[in-house]
Amino acid sequence: MRRVAAIGAITCALVFPPSVSARPKFERKLRETVTKCPKDTKPVRTADSREPWACALTDEKYREGIECPRGSRVITTSNTYDPFKCALKDIRLLAPRGMCPPGERAIPTSDPEKDYDCEKMGKGFRGGPRCPRGTRPVPTPEALQPFSCIADSFKPQPVEPTLDPAFQKKGTALTPENRLTGEPSHKTVRSKRCGKGTRPVDSGDPFDPIRCVPSQRARPVRLHYTVYRIGGEMSFRYPKGWSLNDAWRKTPPSVLMMPDESSDGRPVTLGISREREGTPDYADLKTRVWQEKDWHGAVEKGTARVAGREAVLLEVPSSAAMALVPMKDGYYVLSYSAPSELFVHFEPAYRTLLSSFKPLKTGENK
Repeated sequence: MRRVAAIGAITCALVFPPSVSARPKFERKLRETVTKCPKDTKPVRTADSREPWACALTDEKYREGIECPRGSRVITTSNTYDPFKCALKDIRLLAPRGMCPPGERAIPTSDPEKDYDCEKMGKGFRGGPRCPRGTRPVPTPEALQPFSCIADSFKPQPVEPTLDPAFQKKGTALTPENRLTGEPSHKTVRSKRCGKGTRPVDSGDPFDPIRCVPSQRARPVRLHYTVYRIGGEMSFRYPKGWSLNDAWRKTPPSVLMMPDESSDGRPVTLGISREREGTPDYADLKTRVWQEKDWHGAVEKGTARVAGREAVLLEVPSSAAMALVPMKDGYYVLSYSAPSELFVHFEPAYRTLLSSFKPLKTGENK
């Protein structure tokens, strides 16, 4: 009878497997790459340059990164005062691609209604708990310092020098398969064919080292324009065929235009944004001028009449240009950004934006 009962139990286990809901909440069989964290988690910046983002658990009992549940792991964050979190083990969080104003980049967001957030580049350096070489940080709950440094059990093996190092030859490119060994690939600088009227240039991207740009770098391109209006707010002209992202009803209000939003590398962009007193992170016009000079190396190019006001002109040579148009409760920012080899090429679009920009709101165009 015991043998029959055992066989019956095995048969039931095979026919009626455990339900999916019985599995641990955060367990996944395959590692998944995402740009937005799932429910009950939030994006955090890590101190690991190989994986700078992770999805941390929001449950209060895992706040200090101690005794993480199954399916999660302890990570070291870039916040020295809150250095440890429990993050999903089988989720790899990447920074999303998004359209941000010049000088800013897209980062993961915890807002369920957004696909990404924007942050200023060069805002700060990577932080995290600092430990001497050969040690690593571990959490110390209920202590004055949230971590302590202990000896690292992993010791890298010494590397024997080679008598014939594999230097990268001039004109060769590294691919994902050979970037660690230094072995030159068959792909060279001249191996990529560019279309008529374009030429190959070094993109600085090891995975796609060549980009095709117009052959005549100093000649402006002839563009055709169309008028865009935001009801009761403003109107301006921008090049036909360019993509336009209208986020004027959001905070902060902005409009971003690009000739091709699908291209890799640094894009060509035109932008309009509104800086208003009383909003978060507001900086007055004089402070904004100082920030652009100190943070981005901009130089003042004098003033010009834009929308009937004396606008302050700033420029990062062959890289970016900006006009700050003062208004009664803040100012407008009209910006232009492009790679150095395309800066003069699309500069007429920026000049057209300045000459056609017109605020329509009562009192702002006076």
